[in-house]
Amino acid sequence: MDRALFEAVRDVPGKVIRGDIRLVGRRQTQPALVAENIVIENSSGVRLRLNINYNPEVGSKTFNVTVAGVGRFAAWMLTGPLIIPQDAATSTRYRLSAVRTATCLTA
Repeated sequence: MDRALFEAVRDVPGKVIRGDIRLVGRRQTQPALVAENIVIENSSGVRLRLNINYNPEVGSKTFNVTVAGVGRFAAWMLTGPLIIPQDAATSTRYRLSAVRTATCLTA
């Protein structure tokens, strides 16, 4: 994915996941729990999907967003409990942790 396509997808308005996300255990992914091919609705009709892996033994989490027909768009890997630093409000590295809107409340 080139920079122009990345920015176009990043800026797609109205992205939302409707409903609950259910993590399930599978023999081939043990001990990880997974949620796959979660539809991310958006106002532009771009086919965005989210995949999540959670390993309860070590607390690691992986979030991958893909664009259908293009490939991976973004990935976040957290290797343990989320720790928000004192300067989170000014740090772009931790910006995801500070999101608070009517439809998105993060810790």
